[in-house]
Amino acid sequence: MLQLMTNERSRRKTPGFVQPKLEIGKPDDKYEKEADAVADKVMRMPDPSNHVQMKRNNSVPDISM
Repeated sequence: MLQLMTNERSRRKTPGFVQPKLEIGKPDDKYEKEADAVADKVMRMPDPSNHVQMKRNNSVPDISM
């Protein structure tokens, strides 16, 4: 009953809006394989917070004794 009331309120706020029914793809389809490949690539990326970047400062003279 609560879901029915919520759906009716949503329809009143946005007249003419139709939400398409979501479809779930078959396991191991091409989109799932692509998503897995992208996720693997992202997870193997180095953590940018672990990198130390050194700037070369040419304005400081080399002091040798």
